[in-house]
Amino acid sequence: MLQVGLMELLQHWGIKPVATVGYSVGEVAAAHCSGLISLADAVQIIYHRSRLQAKVTGGKMLVVGNIPVQQVSAALEAYSGQISVAAINSPQSCTLSGEAESISALQKHLAEKFGKRKIFLRVLNVPVAYHSHMMDPVLTEMEASLSELKKGKLAIDLISTATG
Repeated sequence: MLQVGLMELLQHWGIKPVATVGYSVGEVAAAHCSGLISLADAVQIIYHRSRLQAKVTGGKMLVVGNIPVQQVSAALEAYSGQISVAAINSPQSCTLSGEAESISALQKHLAEKFGKRKIFLRVLNVPVAYHSHMMDPVLTEMEASLSELKKGKLAIDLISTATG
């Protein structure tokens, strides 16, 4: 949790942020740094997330760059329920996540449709299709594993990339 160490260093130097934000697993560090959860609870969340995600296999993630996200989203209509937008990195870049065959087919489609531009298509070297429907089988167990968490008092604002 490098983010937690950086926050501690900033505070040691007398710098107190007014807000914290994190993406994906970084939201756990952001929640701790905001005061919402203890460090022990943050470690528990990371432990259970890692343990349960190891049960989910298959899928792929694809980074798409230099194609407007709106156009990528339109191309996803043919893959409804198979591919999700995992992250919007900028108006011209997103990360997609889902079933391996569908990701491969979409990658080929995007390369053919937009190949005359200087586009970026890169399959991530990850074992799981994070931030997609493929994580659904472990949600119930994840919720049960974290049922004992205690909510702390916010010391600084926490901005969620999932909910705002």
